[in-house]
Amino acid sequence: MRRVFATLLTLAALGAHGSVPAAAQSLLASSGLGLPLEGLDARARGMASLGTGLLLPSIFPGEPTGSLDLVLAPTVQFTLQPTWGTYRTAEASGDLQGNRVPALGVSFPVGLRTALTLSVAGVLDQRWRVTREGVESVGGTLVRTTDQFNSDGGVSAVRLGYARRLSPRFGIATSFGLYLGSVRRSFQRTFDTTGVADPIAPFQSGGQWRYSGPTLSAGAVWDPLDELRVAGSLTWSGTLDADPTDATEGPGSSFDMPFEVRLGASALLATGLSLQASFHTADWSGTGDDFEQPIDTGWTYAFGVGVEYQLGNVWGGAFPVRFGWRRRDLPFGFEGGDASERLLAAGFTLTMVQAASFPVAAFDLAFETGSRSAPGVSESVRRLTLSLRVAGR
Repeated sequence: MRRVFATLLTLAALGAHGSVPAAAQSLLASSGLGLPLEGLDARARGMASLGTGLLLPSIFPGEPTGSLDLVLAPTVQFTLQPTWGTYRTAEASGDLQGNRVPALGVSFPVGLRTALTLSVAGVLDQRWRVTREGVESVGGTLVRTTDQFNSDGGVSAVRLGYARRLSPRFGIATSFGLYLGSVRRSFQRTFDTTGVADPIAPFQSGGQWRYSGPTLSAGAVWDPLDELRVAGSLTWSGTLDADPTDATEGPGSSFDMPFEVRLGASALLATGLSLQASFHTADWSGTGDDFEQPIDTGWTYAFGVGVEYQLGNVWGGAFPVRFGWRRRDLPFGFEGGDASERLLAAGFTLTMVQAASFPVAAFDLAFETGSRSAPGVSESVRRLTLSLRVAGR
């Protein structure tokens, strides 16, 4: 079954000239371990940020420095993200659509300097379906076949975080987590036996695997000036084990998860106007080598830049609007080629309750539009992110 596991991945990529239904968020999720996901809220999305170095605190799974100064009251943060768009290959085109919860987090203040967090976020999306039609010779007669490749599941991470301000200008943060999740993959071939004397039964193969593995992040925040913040973090992840369930025969697989570096900075340019930039890089080369048919991948890079401007007060507090642009590499391309994503973003916050400059209860919305591309495939992407933050005792 391990060979079937690897073969399904390869055949799915080769079968891209079939059709992808609305359940898939990206055709690129059919290669490698899936489409990498980011546990970001709508505020970060609206500024095209990667979550590092923002001025206001938030719960960013995988980026522990974001929760520094979340000490006003216990906070619950929930994010919802529908995505839709289109794809095009040399032989086919169609629609993409999906919905997910990219992040869910809770923070607990301990005194006036320390915040503890518990978060859950998606890491890899493996939900896709590819259908391919062909012709096979059966007893000297050409018979039409339909191959269907299905994958349902993905990998998430549950993390415990700790952030503490050591001085008015400097703070540290760390988090420890576990990768969890499962994926069910199947391959089915059916035969159109209208012109054949004896019907041919469909062929089926597949199985289910459960994922597990550790991850650890650590970082720091430095405010050299009241108007400037600089932050950075490192993430180490151990081996991601894919173990077959009892109903799946054969051994499992193991994959080296990447070492990641995040950097970010924010500057207050004028009253109510701030600029933010962030950078992320990860080494996926060890992961690509772990497949039975190795995937050529290596370091990936992502960066984003955005602005935020407070128009005034609306409802219960400040009404900031945001704009940004970002680009990121995707570790698993298409048919051996490199893949990347480019997006423009815009967003705003509706504050329901505000204490000092901190939104106690707020609704954030962000909209992104752009494209993903790789040799042989292009996708248009539109993504809406909605976040709700509520703090209170």
